[in-house]
Amino acid sequence: MLNKLRSWVNPPPKSTDSDYLRDSFLQHIPRERIDLIVELGSYDGHDAIMLRDYFDARVYTFECNPDILRQTRKNLRNKSGITLVEQAAWNENARIPFYPVTKTIRGNAPHFTRLAASSCYRASRNYLEINTQRETHVHAIRLDSWCHDHGIETIDLLCMDIQGAAFPALQGLGSVLDRVGYMIAEIERKEMYHGETLFPQINDYLGSHGLSLKEEICRDDWFSDFLFIREG
Repeated sequence: MLNKLRSWVNPPPKSTDSDYLRDSFLQHIPRERIDLIVELGSYDGHDAIMLRDYFDARVYTFECNPDILRQTRKNLRNKSGITLVEQAAWNENARIPFYPVTKTIRGNAPHFTRLAASSCYRASRNYLEINTQRETHVHAIRLDSWCHDHGIETIDLLCMDIQGAAFPALQGLGSVLDRVGYMIAEIERKEMYHGETLFPQINDYLGSHGLSLKEEICRDDWFSDFLFIREG
């Protein structure tokens, strides 16, 4: 069953593409059903803008990486309908370790910095790219607390690209997860970050909250982008 849902990104997406707005995902998401979007892992803010424009929806976008936030703020400044939340989504309200990438090695290519691979976890050295990280601390919040404080009862579309931290973010939704209509998330099948929870357990957890896997776009052998929907 799962293999029938899988497709591959070929060629790889350009940096200006949105991995959320793939045709194979959008065919299952009626625009008229999406009024409020929560995005976890804004990075530079461009996905938030594209999500807002495509769905004509209100977007709350979370980013905690101090090494990209200046650019995120600049890109989202004066963008109506988008609110930047400068915190990590987690399973408790606390200050937590965060590990920005400072150097990336991929084979014999010149060194560069894959800042988007920064994570709440330390990177494994098993992946194709070897990331060097520094340690800092960031503010983290449970999403059910945040939703309560902002009067949000239902999330029409939840988008996540948070480098191994999907499971604690989902745990932090509490009962709000039962009122998420659609979810697009990057989730690992093999360990890219020490201590992360992988796809099988996350899939089971989402299923227990009424969200079913609809599509998978494989990025490589380690991770994929997934669409989950609430049937009925």
